[in-house]
Amino acid sequence: MCTGITADLYSNDTQKQRQVLRQHFSPNASFVSPLLRTSGIKNIGHVFLVWKTLNRDPPTIEKSCSNQHHCVIFMTQHLRPRLFPLLHLALPVIVTLKFRESESGKLKVEHLEEHWTVEGMCICVFIRTCIEYIICLLEYK
Repeated sequence: MCTGITADLYSNDTQKQRQVLRQHFSPNASFVSPLLRTSGIKNIGHVFLVWKTLNRDPPTIEKSCSNQHHCVIFMTQHLRPRLFPLLHLALPVIVTLKFRESESGKLKVEHLEEHWTVEGMCICVFIRTCIEYIICLLEYK
């Protein structure tokens, strides 16, 4: 289940992303990465919209481990900015999903956290400023 949620959330298909957020995330879910921190389905959706805009390729999911309330996914983000299509950086990422039972009894994602390696963080330092700028523009519209 969690691999499918993650694959659809990180895909380049906006419809799949919206569906995952509506069906599998609690309304006040939080998202944390080395680049930013936000909460709420709408804001998390904006993060993935910006990510999709900046990158042509979705990540490759390597493996996952899960129990009833937690899921850990090992994947490789493929940073291939649309403005520089010949540039390709592979960023190892560990995604942790924390689930909580909703009032209806269904498990919903309460917290999504990305963990990057030191090497990956060094590669991506310049992206943080760009993402923050774009998110600010989207929030003020």
